[in-house]
Formats: sequence, structure tokens, C-alpha cells
Amino acid sequence: MPGDAVRACDRQTAPEVAMDRSCTAEECARRYRCAYGFAAEVDSRGRIVVCAGPVGAVLMPRPLGVSVVTALCDSGRPVPAVSHTASVVALLTDSTAAETPQRSGRVDTAAGVRQRRLWCRGVVWVRGGAPIVLPYPGDPRRRWLQPPNGSTITAGDAAIVIAAAIESEEAAAAAHARANRRERVHAR
Repeated sequence: MPGDAVRACDRQTAPEVAMDRSCTAEECARRYRCAYGFAAEVDSRGRIVVCAGPVGAVLMPRPLGVSVVTALCDSGRPVPAVSHTASVVALLTDSTAAETPQRSGRVDTAAGVRQRRLWCRGVVWVRGGAPIVLPYPGDPRRRWLQPPNGSTITAGDAAIVIAAAIESEEAAAAAHARANRRERVHAR
């Protein structure tokens, strides 16, 4: 009975709803609206989307995204993150007001320098009005890496956490390279 499916979907978490093929996209979108406050709608292609605005997203390569989500969880700040394909992670933020470098070509602020560095590593902010696709029943490409739980992060704080993850990765890579050089020197 259709009413039973709606009630079953109401009792499920976001990942369960997204994977439950008995729930329709409309039911899943309603769950996202009611339980998590996302202005989720079903688009003309049958995907569940929220428009960037009150909710924002930061897209990044998967290895970096996994590092960021892990760092946030380890620090007691788990925020929603969606794995969009095998190579991209979208970290959901509470707005699209990201720190952006000046458009004059000159970067004068620390935030602008950080933003440029993030951009060079494949980190992109989804701008206002752009669709952010959430996991939905039958979607083989998207899943919750960290399900929504009421926690949010500002775009500026996200930039800081992502920059720290990049610095950590770069420091680890530099240490590995130094160790390899030492091994080659000692092997001679």
C-alpha cells in the first residue's frame, strides 16, 4: 500500500532512504525536506536536487574529500558529505558564501591565497542557484559518505579544514620523498 511505503521511508536514515528502492524519489525528497531541512525537489531527470543557496557544496577529488571528512569526524564535527562517482566528494556547507580571491588578478589576502591553492588542487565551490544532487533510490553513482545529522560547517571553515588536509598530505609526501632520497644515497 503506498501509505505504508511513505511511513517506512519516514523511519529510515538518509543512507537507508537513498538505497531503498521501494521509496520513490518524491518520498526520498520529502524525507530530506522534513528530517534534514534540505529544500530537496525531484528535477525533470528524476534526480533529487537542492539548489545552492541556503545549502552550499564544495566539490573536491575523492582522496582529499575522504581526508577532510575523516578530519571533521575525528574532531567531533561530522558534516554531510556525498560521494558523487568514484572520484569526487561534495561536502555540504551551510551557505555558498565562500572566501573567494579578488577578480582583479591580484590576490591580496590570506583567504585569497588559500582559495587559489584550493582551486589548484581541484577544490571548487558550487555557486548559488546551481543544482546539488543528493543520493536517491536507484542512483548507482551517489551515496552518503557522511549522512546528514544536523551539523553544518561554514564555507570559510570548510576552506580552512580543506587547506589543513592539503598541507598534511603535502607534508607526508615531502617526508616520503626525503626518505626515498636517503635510501638511494645509502644504497650507493
